[in-house]
Amino acid sequence: MGDTERIGRYLLGEEIGRGACAVVHRATAPGEPPLAVKLLRPDLAASPRVRDLLSRIGGTLHQLPHDGIVRMRDLVAEPGRLALVMELVDGPSVRAYVAAEGGTLPLETAAAVAAQVADVLADVHARGIVHLDLKPENVLLVGGARPPRVKVGDFGMAALPAEPDTVDNPYAAPERAAGGPPTAAADVYALGVLLAEMTSGTRPAPGRSGLHRIPRPVRDVVRDCLAVHPWERPPAADVAARIRAAVVLPLAEETPTEKMPPRAWPPQELPPQEVPPTRLLGLPRRSRRRRTVLLAGVASAVLVAALTGIAVRIGSGDPPVAAPPSADAGPGTNQPKPAQTVEREKLGATAPPARATYAARLPGAAGTLSLAVRDGRAIAYLCDGSRVEAWLKGGVVDGSLSLTGRDGAELTGRTDRRRATGQVTVGGRSTSFSIPRVQPPSGLYRAAARLRNAEIKGGWIVLPDGSQVGVLTRDGVAAPAPRLDTGERSAEISGDTLPAVPVDVTSGTGF
Repeated sequence: MGDTERIGRYLLGEEIGRGACAVVHRATAPGEPPLAVKLLRPDLAASPRVRDLLSRIGGTLHQLPHDGIVRMRDLVAEPGRLALVMELVDGPSVRAYVAAEGGTLPLETAAAVAAQVADVLADVHARGIVHLDLKPENVLLVGGARPPRVKVGDFGMAALPAEPDTVDNPYAAPERAAGGPPTAAADVYALGVLLAEMTSGTRPAPGRSGLHRIPRPVRDVVRDCLAVHPWERPPAADVAARIRAAVVLPLAEETPTEKMPPRAWPPQELPPQEVPPTRLLGLPRRSRRRRTVLLAGVASAVLVAALTGIAVRIGSGDPPVAAPPSADAGPGTNQPKPAQTVEREKLGATAPPARATYAARLPGAAGTLSLAVRDGRAIAYLCDGSRVEAWLKGGVVDGSLSLTGRDGAELTGRTDRRRATGQVTVGGRSTSFSIPRVQPPSGLYRAAARLRNAEIKGGWIVLPDGSQVGVLTRDGVAAPAPRLDTGERSAEISGDTLPAVPVDVTSGTGF
């Protein structure tokens, strides 16, 4: 390609990258900082569906505020050609950086990279977006920044068909390789592989073994990210917090960056009739019932919904929270706060989560309480492990709880990122509660089955220390529940197997 070749108003320069779906060139345009232009394969460029899909994706990415995302700037269509125009990150990929450092990175450097990637994932997951092709090639480092400053790229390309030899992806979570649905947990799995590879030079297999080469401070984080079952993996926000708690990260130096001027979306180069209206997530009306944007990287082999639209809106993680004013920035100042100050503020924020599970024993003989919150709905279960139990259901509005159950049972209170607090009334007895947020396999499980002509119903609460409490009723007669095997999700009753299901705030199971 010659130095004078153009697409739209962009002058194409040297090739700086190549993948299964596109070739990337350095580019320039009047009044713009240096840019990167991704030219799609001719067969993709000729597809109206691909063009519409990328326009919707661009509209979504254009609204994301996180500075750790490679910005999409423009979409240019010409006969036989289609190009994505993005900000240029003038630095190496993590793949190239690790190779240049001899195959591994110092623990502090690798942790700094992984924590920033986790921050990006936490932000996009809270907005219903997944990446699904996170890998070292798609994590770029800003040139000259010390410690490395991350930009996560190649959102939005997983919906495009890849070449057959790109199907085997060692960063793909087990459930994705088996054709399972896209969830935020798949990105967390890829982040675990990335952190393991940066610190040990190896890519562990799924599960919790073979991690001895990973430095001890982050070994448990990697182990949990690589859990075989997606519901056992921590949210990305928790991964970021755990990395920072385990490793003292160096303060970032201020690195001057060239800010891009704002630009409207959809881009003007596309003929108006070929660009669908841009809304948040850009979903056509017939797809809004499914409510997920599927966004991922350039080498993915996934053909999402046969390019008929963007698949389901995921919903894991918490909504973004605004950090409170900090003493680090004086009144009236416009100076940016240090990165670690902002992180401390984020971790201390108390905005109510969209999806969370809480559980703990209550004071005295009141019993044990678990609460599961999912997208405005809530389920609570209180039991004493003997004969008293109550199920309550209701709604959640801006963190405010209002649940009711049989025989006048009632629960009111509030949730935040760490705890649920309030009052629960069962059997005429009211108890105040303050219960912490928990992660699977801790939480709430329920069962309903017919065994040996008896109707069995009931539930279990599993606490973080491994203890559990539950009550089962057999034809309406209550008794202590047998121990639940959370791995098998079942309990044994007189030689019979009673299946149980988790009240899972990520998948919606049990709601």
